[in-house]
Amino acid sequence: RVRIANSIKTQWSSRDTSLFLCIACLAIVTVLLCWRRPDALVNPQFWAEDGSTLFSEAYFYGARSLLRQHAGYYHLLARLAALAGRLIPLPYVPHWYYLASWGLVALLIGYLFLPRIPLTNGLRFLLGLSLVANTADNEVFWNLSNFPFLLAPVLILLAIAQEPRNRQQAAFDMVIMLVTGLSSAFAVCL
Repeated sequence: RVRIANSIKTQWSSRDTSLFLCIACLAIVTVLLCWRRPDALVNPQFWAEDGSTLFSEAYFYGARSLLRQHAGYYHLLARLAALAGRLIPLPYVPHWYYLASWGLVALLIGYLFLPRIPLTNGLRFLLGLSLVANTADNEVFWNLSNFPFLLAPVLILLAIAQEPRNRQQAAFDMVIMLVTGLSSAFAVCL
């Protein structure tokens, strides 16, 4: 009975530690991104294809824009965010893009801390921080046009993840591969 109680206690403390480090990593990444590029927070604007392609096609074609290719692939995730942006008053759409980009960073960090990723919590934390340590001007962040570059690490994590234990995990992996494959040219690497 003591072994079982200690095992449960250790398991819960490991999950708690993982959750705490995930939230801490996301908080530090967010602070660093805002500190390095406060203009994107205070005065967000369309960047590259954000307005000229993604938003304009979502605005004029609606859901049909999901079937349009740009630069050889569909940009599915960015186009879904652009479609959601149609529901927001036009002056606030760049703010929505900013929030959607942050949401993708948050999902990436959350995925990094899933139990199926066979890394220590410390390494997960450092990898999460490395997302923002690799670019000098944060050009990759705060816009939809660069979603593919944020999806590339997801494919690497999927490749090293432990085998799915049930159908839900297998379906989750398939959805990740499908969405990443339709949003990025990096799916070819798998």
